[in-house]
Amino acid sequence: MKILHVNTGDHLIANEAIFQAGPVGAGLITCLFDNVKKSGAICYTLFITPRKDTSKVGLHLSKSLPLLIQQMMANGSTIKNIVAKVCGGAQILEPPPLLNWAETFIDHINELFKNNNILSAGCDLGGHASRRVEFNTQTGQVLIKSGLSEIVL
Repeated sequence: MKILHVNTGDHLIANEAIFQAGPVGAGLITCLFDNVKKSGAICYTLFITPRKDTSKVGLHLSKSLPLLIQQMMANGSTIKNIVAKVCGGAQILEPPPLLNWAETFIDHINELFKNNNILSAGCDLGGHASRRVEFNTQTGQVLIKSGLSEIVL
């Protein structure tokens, strides 16, 4: 199985791959998995809506998530078979910033999932530490490593 590295702003789709991302701090990793087709898609977003100074679609949650869903459907997936797993949104800066990015991301992504009939199958959000993420597109397993701990979604 091929290993694909995911960088900030990327949005990728694959049938037989392990996506690796990290370290992921305040940004979000969103993994979409189709258990019937055994395929997956991933995006690493930093912003909720587009900024004038950035042109990469993948940086913006509001643009990249619908694009990933569309790409999965073009690859043969159906909405009812797609589930999502999300991680990241750490509050890295101390003292806490005026705007809690994690809460804002969470609210927006939940709204996008609801509007696109996508079921959320797990999340690891917030906290104060960065994460490393591995997403297996054959099993749907998302392995999250932070410090000495590991979580499987």
